[in-house]
Amino acid sequence: MAYLVACVTVPVYFRAYPRQKSAVAMAACGTGLGTFVFSPIVQTLDANYGWRGIFIVLAGVAVQFCSIGILFRPVSNVQVYECRKTIATWTFMRNPGFYVTHAGFLLTAFGDSVIYGHLGEYAETLGYSAAEGAYLYSVVGLSAMLLKLLHGIALDARSSLSFPIQLAIIFYLLGGIATSTLLLTQTYAMLIVYSSLFGANNAASGGAIVIGILEAYYGQENLELTIGANLAFLGIGNLLGSPIAGKVESRTNDTRQA
Repeated sequence: MAYLVACVTVPVYFRAYPRQKSAVAMAACGTGLGTFVFSPIVQTLDANYGWRGIFIVLAGVAVQFCSIGILFRPVSNVQVYECRKTIATWTFMRNPGFYVTHAGFLLTAFGDSVIYGHLGEYAETLGYSAAEGAYLYSVVGLSAMLLKLLHGIALDARSSLSFPIQLAIIFYLLGGIATSTLLLTQTYAMLIVYSSLFGANNAASGGAIVIGILEAYYGQENLELTIGANLAFLGIGNLLGSPIAGKVESRTNDTRQA
């Protein structure tokens, strides 16, 4: 819920600014930075305190969302007036393109959750340590953070309705090709390369690219509603992907099948 509020607040607050996409990109980098920083931390906590200790520490971190939320400020009177000139509606739900686009988002989230859930374990099956598996997630987070920043800068520099969807297609295709060759990846160096490409793919599922697509195709006035719908589709994909892959692995006893 805190993530949803942040996703809506930043693009709406900077709606009237020429560098809106860069602002969104900077905010979205938090997920990549968090993955980069917390992956080795969680691994260390697990080794020393077990899974119960991990959740106690992460619960304390989550409480700090309240402190961050206090820093949010209401938009100015001018921005409020501009927002009220147009009324958000659910008419975008009648657009078949909305469902086609978000079917892609859902399937991408499905696949991404499988990688997030099992990449470290896959590295362990190749003989690498749990710590080395955790560092792969840090590489994913770093790559996603950098690419999100570049997406924001690129979208602010080039005003085009089709540019956001073009970027999404390119990076989803890149991630798909890389994942299709994952089972051929045996060395740790190649796992790092894959993790970098996967992070680039993951960066397209959030941040400036998504905001650009939603504003361009479904209207800036509907941004709050379309962000909520977008996160619902992503949530469904994330909810289903990793458990289904885990079920396949438990039945076949083979991470490669998952």
